[in-house]
Amino acid sequence: MPQSMAARCWSLLLCLVAIGCSRGGTRLAACEDVNNPKLVAERCYDGDPGHRKYVGDQACYPFSAPERFVGTWRVAPGMSEVETEETPEAGPMKAWLEAGPLPPVVAASMERHRPRVFAVQLVGWRSICKAHYGQGGAWPYKIVVDHFLNVHELHAGKARSG
Repeated sequence: MPQSMAARCWSLLLCLVAIGCSRGGTRLAACEDVNNPKLVAERCYDGDPGHRKYVGDQACYPFSAPERFVGTWRVAPGMSEVETEETPEAGPMKAWLEAGPLPPVVAASMERHRPRVFAVQLVGWRSICKAHYGQGGAWPYKIVVDHFLNVHELHAGKARSG
């Protein structure tokens, strides 16, 4: 009998965890929802944008499965822009790049507080819908880095020749 009670407790615990975790699946389902203020408030601010309980871009907006990207990453105070090459899933794009922790070569360059340009290969999630991402909402797309495959700083002359 005690094992049966333990099995019921585990079943109940797993059910509660599943219910609690499923609440996080409330992200906006379609790109047209991104322009619906009521849906954004309900799904992205737990129903009340006045309380500033923003759930975060990945919990709010639709993102792709992890993809491989190759491109150029421009980093400066208040800016983290990546320009990607075409992928099988998406054309070339300019997007806000969210990365953390930073690769050592990038972190070291940030100590100089000057704009830097890096050639990058990474795996990350891409926002599916156009919205307002990054500093001041100036980028229509966002890529969230899962991990970097390769990062190296480009020399100023190479960065300008594009």
